[in-house]
Amino acid sequence: MTLVQIVSIANANAWQAAKAEEARKLIEAGINSKKFQSAVLGARFLDVSFENPDGTVLSGLSNQQVLDLILFGTERGTRADYIIQLHLVLYSKLWSSALGWTDEHGHIHTHHEFFNRADPIEIAGHWLHEWTHAAGFRHDYGRTARRDWSVPYLIGELLLDSVTPTVQSAATSV
Repeated sequence: MTLVQIVSIANANAWQAAKAEEARKLIEAGINSKKFQSAVLGARFLDVSFENPDGTVLSGLSNQQVLDLILFGTERGTRADYIIQLHLVLYSKLWSSALGWTDEHGHIHTHHEFFNRADPIEIAGHWLHEWTHAAGFRHDYGRTARRDWSVPYLIGELLLDSVTPTVQSAATSV
């Protein structure tokens, strides 16, 4: 089983920290579900660009390799430990349309307005998308035809599709 751990969360109040914990539980339940894993194995990724710690970019990873990199909890430059480590930052920025981004240290920045209004499952999908960047996956930053079919975008969507209301209820009630 792969664990998901919130290592840190900056700029969060108690309500936001509790909501973050709900999203964490949903990521953990989702990625460990047969439904998510089967969806990843059957996905049609158009972009599987993966950047190694040395800066070389690989493409053409198999769906099994994509799933393994997620389940191994391998952030860039680390060994497989089966723990997805989330370093989170809630931020405010006027005139920003981005939900968030991942910085060069693997910290996931999430716009506080999105965080405050989104359901925990939407936050979970966003954070899994951003975590794939911390793991090394890339996507086009312009609005290209293949962007939505890249590993980060499609993985976030597959999580949303895989976490049923029953799983959501169980994950957030514990």
